[in-house]
Amino acid sequence: MRIDLLLSRLKAKPWYQNNVIKVATLSPRSPRYKDLEIELSPAVKKFLASRDITKFYSHQAEAITKIRDGHNVIITTSTSSGKTLSFLIPILEEISKNPRSRALLIYPLKALTNDHYKLLQEIKELNFKAGIYDGDTPSDRRSEIREYANIILTNPYELHHVLTYHYKWSNFFRNLKFVVLDEAHVYKGVFGSNVSNLIYRLKRIINYYSALPQYILSTASIGNPVEFAHKLIGEDFIHIGSYKDGSPQPRKDIILWNTVNSPISCLQQVKEITQELLNLNIRTLCFVRTRRNVELLCSWMEDRKQEVASYRAGYLPEIRREVECKLKNGKLKAVMATTALELGIDIGALDAVLILGFPGSISSFWQQAGRAGRANNPAIIFFLGLHDALDQYLLNHYEILLNPEFEVLSIAPFNPYIYSRHLICASSELPIKREELSTYGQEMVTSLSQAGIVGKTPQGYIYIGGGRPQEFVSLDNFSQDVVEIVVEGKILEVIDYYRALRETYPGAVYLNQAKTYIIESLDLDKKRAIAREEKVDYYTQAIEDEEVSIIEIKSSKKLKFLNINYGWCQITQRILGYKIKKAGQNLTYKPLDLPPLEFNSATLWLEIDENLERKIPQNLNYAGGLHGLEHLLVGIAPLIACCDRNDLGGRAYPFYSDLGKPCIFIFEAFPGNVGIVENLYSRIEKFLEMAFTHIKECRCQNGCPSCVLSPKCGNNNQPMDKECAKFILDLLFEHS
Repeated sequence: MRIDLLLSRLKAKPWYQNNVIKVATLSPRSPRYKDLEIELSPAVKKFLASRDITKFYSHQAEAITKIRDGHNVIITTSTSSGKTLSFLIPILEEISKNPRSRALLIYPLKALTNDHYKLLQEIKELNFKAGIYDGDTPSDRRSEIREYANIILTNPYELHHVLTYHYKWSNFFRNLKFVVLDEAHVYKGVFGSNVSNLIYRLKRIINYYSALPQYILSTASIGNPVEFAHKLIGEDFIHIGSYKDGSPQPRKDIILWNTVNSPISCLQQVKEITQELLNLNIRTLCFVRTRRNVELLCSWMEDRKQEVASYRAGYLPEIRREVECKLKNGKLKAVMATTALELGIDIGALDAVLILGFPGSISSFWQQAGRAGRANNPAIIFFLGLHDALDQYLLNHYEILLNPEFEVLSIAPFNPYIYSRHLICASSELPIKREELSTYGQEMVTSLSQAGIVGKTPQGYIYIGGGRPQEFVSLDNFSQDVVEIVVEGKILEVIDYYRALRETYPGAVYLNQAKTYIIESLDLDKKRAIAREEKVDYYTQAIEDEEVSIIEIKSSKKLKFLNINYGWCQITQRILGYKIKKAGQNLTYKPLDLPPLEFNSATLWLEIDENLERKIPQNLNYAGGLHGLEHLLVGIAPLIACCDRNDLGGRAYPFYSDLGKPCIFIFEAFPGNVGIVENLYSRIEKFLEMAFTHIKECRCQNGCPSCVLSPKCGNNNQPMDKECAKFILDLLFEHS
């Protein structure tokens, strides 16, 4: 077996230090089929026959029937289970019977749009037109697509801008029968909250043209599919889930690998494993957390550059499409990628997937793992746990990965920062009538009216500000500003303002397509960073600090000596400086003078009884214990709250002057509330118990990145006392 040969080769490496924690084998699953309860049209039957599709998996038959019966449906079956066919058949059925019918297919990535457009172009048995409508669509083709295409494929960003010109789309919207959101699990957090408001605006326009389409969501497995779909779309849904999944699944060998003990870095381990996979002719996809690591890995494999490529957001479309094509046709044997390749782009049958670091959710882990083993080929999946609290917790409790309980996705459509901006956009598209708004919406419109942004007319509230509001409302974040990275007078990349502060400060090392650049200057007024290309063997890491001020308590609960609060705080974040690092070691530190970021955010905070300190042994450092507990909680939080580690910030105060007692704060690292901290608060007992379990299991003596140390700590992890943090949790759970 290839898995045995592969592991024997890896275990013979001089740097191997019992890295394999467990090898779990998931048995293959045979397909389950089900007859359709409805008769398909001759044209659709002809299309299916041309593809040798004579029967449907059980979940496909169920989904097709429910959609044909007029229901809104959310489909959450496994990767490569034929979800696209499940919603495509009802759409083609409708068009074959009524050629005026229209369908709007929304994808989060252009690559997905192009992939599915190719599929539609191959369908010659039905007489219909399909077209892509996005930023790359030539202006001379746009009117033809709007008027004559039965199926239009787009993305949220394009839809955000074209709604202003809905009168040009009147024929399309009047005949709209289906709205499909593919890979809908992407629409969580800030992005999902924005997309939910975008759908609200779309539905206003659809209603204006008297259409009543069905909504179909296709997504990875999630813990709250019906609730999530309702929040995102505002309609009731029927769920077709994994319990009905009839698709076949290949054998999967999952290797749980701890990167911590080896004398070489985690990235070097990925490189070594990938090279062994290539030596065995095993086609491989490596998922790593950051763009920087994608570029580093690819640069380290320069000797195999004909077989290995990098893939991430920020590349030009033609570069990404070239990589996709070469991976699909077998010219590439390995690709280093961020989550940009996680979604259902057709890249052919792969043999192995390497996942470096927990990708933020169980759903994402299985979405990435599902990229290997297509066409029923056996799959090899590596999960390489990093030296942080969350990854080490998962390696110690690998049943969480192997027997998944999928996370609950959170969005907050009524976050005031988000909702108000989309109300402004909506008012520029159609007058807003008071009767269509909730009390909260009416208050918001009144506030916008008083600010002179919208004006009251007999038809309703309309936008009266300058310019198009869609131009300054971003779907991805709260910051509308972007910064250009310029090299020799040419734009290398464009990033948002917040990332620019953290990644393009003077002296920063910036990577793009395996090349390193040194940032020479950052002009935040002109929104421009000047860089030069230079090959260096080190990298840089920003160091941040936060100050927290309580604004409002919304809810509280008591747990022994803790008073646990959920509410709003003002956060002031500063980039203090940056570390220059090489091979994971700190070389030097340089201070920075950059403007602070100030925002109000949803926050969870633990007020600690001032008498607790008396119970702490004198040989322990109480302030260091609180500091360690804060790091531990922020590190473990993503497993509870289904978020990225960078979505949260934290701060520990041995004495918080506003309350006169010690406090630990955990806050969402952006303005407003997208439900992350609220989720933590609702499950606070489990959250704290997980932290206690992990700190007890960590074998280090004085604290390490697997438990209480953080590489981003603005205080250089001082003071720090792991034993004190463990003692506090011990008092909370084991002693009265």
